[in-house]
Amino acid sequence: MTEDNTPSIFLSYAREDLKDARRVYDFLISAGAKVWFDQEKLPPGSNWKSNIRTAIRDTRYFVALLSDKSVSKRGFVQAEIGNAIESLAEFPDNEIYLIPVRLNDCEPTHPKLCDLSWLDLFPDWHLGLHRLTQAFNLPTVICSGLYVSRPIFLANEVFKMYLRFYDDGTVVSCRSTGGANELASWFGRYHELSTKTTYTTTSGQIEFVGAGFFEFLTYKGHIVGRDLELRWHSKKTNTRGVQSFKWIDWVEGQDGDQAANRST
Repeated sequence: MTEDNTPSIFLSYAREDLKDARRVYDFLISAGAKVWFDQEKLPPGSNWKSNIRTAIRDTRYFVALLSDKSVSKRGFVQAEIGNAIESLAEFPDNEIYLIPVRLNDCEPTHPKLCDLSWLDLFPDWHLGLHRLTQAFNLPTVICSGLYVSRPIFLANEVFKMYLRFYDDGTVVSCRSTGGANELASWFGRYHELSTKTTYTTTSGQIEFVGAGFFEFLTYKGHIVGRDLELRWHSKKTNTRGVQSFKWIDWVEGQDGDQAANRST
């Protein structure tokens, strides 16, 4: 732990898993952790092997991202895990240091990793990331996902509000009478009927500006389990209310960003 009690974490991964590693990094950063991630921390021209060894020694936790692409791969990722296992020997048995995190149904080959409790990011990425924040005593934050409101009755029609959060801080909001599968392209960043803004999270609280029925609304709220409880405020009419949103098990890449791009 650093002096300000913010957990410092070394993130280890194989190059083939860079996309998933970036998502984990973005999520931990948004939760307030200090993460050593080579894509962000290695200065150009530096001795990368020396920098990595120093970072493993200096960070409080080591997260090993494992996949069927990495567990049997030769290379420096195995050396990173070897260095972490050496550091693990310095910790009492009741202290957590090395956390194996599986990206898919793989079997770690190192005996020491098999002795440790694994954390799985499959089949539920959302739940897995929240379990990871709990391991570091970090506040619960939004991770990439889709949320839908309870039905809203207006002018003899039944609408729902949808909120699509991205790991990079983007939130896309829209309202429609349709279901999630019908609206896949709407949740991308480029659909003309959706509203794209940014959200911020602080200590489990979330705040953003999103679409209302006739204007933009300010939303503030917090996460309750997998769901959102949001207070909204209309500056136009100075009215306020509360709205609940349920998390939907939405397949990553289902949003249709590429399709939306092709149509513009």
